[in-house]
Amino acid sequence: MHFFYMSKFTAEICEKNLRQTIANAKSKADACRNIMTLDTCGYLHIRHLTDARKAELINPFAAPKYVFTEDDFKKARNRKSSR
Repeated sequence: MHFFYMSKFTAEICEKNLRQTIANAKSKADACRNIMTLDTCGYLHIRHLTDARKAELINPFAAPKYVFTEDDFKKARNRKSSR
């Protein structure tokens, strides 16, 4: 399953943005919030997925810096909405 949003951007651009977002993150929560922002910006198509599936798909791009779990995406989303 491809989760890059390739009707707007090439897979290479989507992957580059994802990897950059992860590399520039200050924490796992920061990375998760910024990954969800990539969906809003049109680079990824993940908002319809469960948090567990998001983690599963993103982890190959995040290693070795981070290994995401379902809880990481839940916590990042909850923290964002409580601001």
